[in-house]
Amino acid sequence: MFCKQRLPYCIKAVLSFCKQRLPCCIKAVLSFCKQRLPYCIKAVLSFCKQRLLCCIKAVLSFCKQRFHRCRTIVTIAAFSPLCRTFAPGNHQPAMLFPLKYHSIKGKKDMKRTIDLGMKLTENFTLREFVDSPTAKRLGIDNTPKWDHVLALANLCRHVLQPLRDHAGRPLLINSGYRCELLNEAVHGVGQSQHLLGEAADIHIASIAQGRDYYDFILTHCPFDQLLFEYNRFGAVWIHVSCKQEIVKNRRMALPNYHVK
Repeated sequence: MFCKQRLPYCIKAVLSFCKQRLPCCIKAVLSFCKQRLPYCIKAVLSFCKQRLLCCIKAVLSFCKQRFHRCRTIVTIAAFSPLCRTFAPGNHQPAMLFPLKYHSIKGKKDMKRTIDLGMKLTENFTLREFVDSPTAKRLGIDNTPKWDHVLALANLCRHVLQPLRDHAGRPLLINSGYRCELLNEAVHGVGQSQHLLGEAADIHIASIAQGRDYYDFILTHCPFDQLLFEYNRFGAVWIHVSCKQEIVKNRRMALPNYHVK
């Protein structure tokens, strides 16, 4: 009986209390959220930024790996002697039949696909730029990578093949591509373009022949460096280089360059 009489008053008291305190609680909650919201937003944005950068790096890394793999496959097909040939007087390879690309796994497999007998242009093979008596004597593996093969093909296409057509006789390459060990063994400079496959040293039988080669390259070919080199022992040769991006060639020509 007592509870039945007091219950309405208790309910009214509780409702009155809640009604009075509710606005204060709501204000307190809103105030707290307002203060913490900027920090929460910053934390969320910082987390998203970090994850986004990680995702972008992962995607770029994946694309870079796939690009190099695809470029290697295309390069193998482009320089395969089974798929391409060279027409007389044409410095560009002509396609014989559609190419079939095969996946390549691992650096060792990629290395084995390089055929030193492949033609870079009509009159030049890769072996001419890789063989080295010094490398054979010291047991140095001077096998180039595909980037170097592309650079050598570019050098042949723009400089050596036109010079060969002009001379009407075979050109003897003293030095082409050099790996780092071989470059050190022959005392080459640290930033030599031979390391990139962008340079070659051409044997000359006489000063007159050398001047003829030098003048032809100077007036008819794109080049980065053109040096008529000689040493204290009386040996003379032509050093010529060409970058794959032709517009970046400096055309630095020296008619007399003493090699120490």
